[in-house]
Amino acid sequence: MVDESPGTPSRQEATDDGRQLVGGQQFCYALFLSIMFSVEASDAERLIKINWSGQVDLDEMRRCAEEIGVKASKMRPGFRVLTDMTDLESMDHAGAPYIGSVMDLCVTRQVEHVVRVIPNPHKDIGLNIMSYFHFGSKIRVTNCENLADAMRRLAE
Repeated sequence: MVDESPGTPSRQEATDDGRQLVGGQQFCYALFLSIMFSVEASDAERLIKINWSGQVDLDEMRRCAEEIGVKASKMRPGFRVLTDMTDLESMDHAGAPYIGSVMDLCVTRQVEHVVRVIPNPHKDIGLNIMSYFHFGSKIRVTNCENLADAMRRLAE
């Protein structure tokens, strides 16, 4: 039986700021969304920027590939791609087909230059090898250890 006498909180009531009290205890509900990538595109700069961070799983790789596909399909030929892996901890190797499809799309859309920031060569995740198969000698690919060097290379 619940005591409904004055001064005793009911089982569930709202506070003045909209939070819920349940059994006299305050609960705060929050949705945590993990996004381990960002994709920006500027047709004026002829540049797609891809940022990877943390531990990237297969589903995030799929979503990122889809987003890159949308952005790349709107770019004019001769665009450049900057991929920053500075904050990347790990990436699911099962997502290699998504990376390959993005590389193929970039070739189809006539990418001019791909610049990667890979401060730790162990974080390469096979991009150099994949580049030989997907880009061949048609696309200029540059790997840099830091973002400042990558920006200089893009300006060349």
